[in-house]
Amino acid sequence: PLLGEVEGGASRLITPRTRRRAVPPGHDGAGRPATAPERPPIALGGTPGRRTPPATRGTQVSTRRDASRVARWIQGLERISRRTWIAAGLGAAVAGWSVVVSLLSIARHESFNSGRFDLGNMIQALDSLGYGAPFETTFLAGGQGSRLAVHVDPALAVYAPVWFATDSVHAVLAAQATLVALGAIPTYIVASRWCSSDALGLAAAAVYLLYPPLWYGVLYDLHPVVLAAPALMTSIVLVDRGRWSALPVAGLALLTKEHVGLAVALLGLWGIAIGHRRLGATLASVGGVWSLTAILIVIPSVAARSEVLGEHGSRYRALSDGGVAERAGAVADRVRDPGAREVLVGLVEPQGPWRVFAPRLAGGAAPE
Repeated sequence: PLLGEVEGGASRLITPRTRRRAVPPGHDGAGRPATAPERPPIALGGTPGRRTPPATRGTQVSTRRDASRVARWIQGLERISRRTWIAAGLGAAVAGWSVVVSLLSIARHESFNSGRFDLGNMIQALDSLGYGAPFETTFLAGGQGSRLAVHVDPALAVYAPVWFATDSVHAVLAAQATLVALGAIPTYIVASRWCSSDALGLAAAAVYLLYPPLWYGVLYDLHPVVLAAPALMTSIVLVDRGRWSALPVAGLALLTKEHVGLAVALLGLWGIAIGHRRLGATLASVGGVWSLTAILIVIPSVAARSEVLGEHGSRYRALSDGGVAERAGAVADRVRDPGAREVLVGLVEPQGPWRVFAPRLAGGAAPE
């Protein structure tokens, strides 16, 4: 289009030719100063006015590419959620603990430090499941009978698939370590919930994995009762949330030994105290009935049909023989026994003063 422009009070027609003439002096046709200095090239990391040598240009391009890759890698790490890092760290701790304890337990067995109690008798009872004689074992005096005459721990059957698939004591010991290590997961869950801190949750999981009695139970032969640790920790998480799924999980804990029912009963009382009355009352009832039935009925009746001799056959006899006064006296004698006090100190001492923060829940260790 033609543009009208007023110059000196008169209208003048602007054409491409007259526009070039209207360029101010000292400017080029595009309106830029004609005397503008040329911008010298600047090399990356160099000085103005000095061109980049051809030999270093490829290196600089490679450096920029590497920096770009590092930036993208950092951005990818930032996109990974905090929960993912926690899960990875917790999983690494569980896996590492399982491997280390498994290797130590296997090395102990290979160096002829494992014993008849409690590896030979456990493997024998486990192997008997495949021959129609569940939990049959050989007692000290040479007689045969069911292991239930000594301890009601049918949870030993958990290792049956591993044993019959591999026929290897090493595999059974590794399975024990792995199952026990899984208890660190519910430990983290309940601790992080109560403390409102993921860091404290991870610290609690580490305390679980480093607890000396737990190491002792896993390293020294085969004990079904150590499986109560992950089962009870999972039950605590479920009871804390009022979930009825705590019942079957606590049921698994009951099968690990006859006295674990008392711990489940105390866990039920704790559930009542924190407001889950129906769930807590059910757990307390089931746990108490299980222990009383196992101790007063199952063990004596199976022992009567088995060739049980020695101390193991009379472990709970004081609770089933005599009147109430005699039974109470037998229990008091057991509590005053120096060996019982050593067990109590061994359980409580590693935990130090931390038990005072959950005294009602800590009472669940009393039956042990």
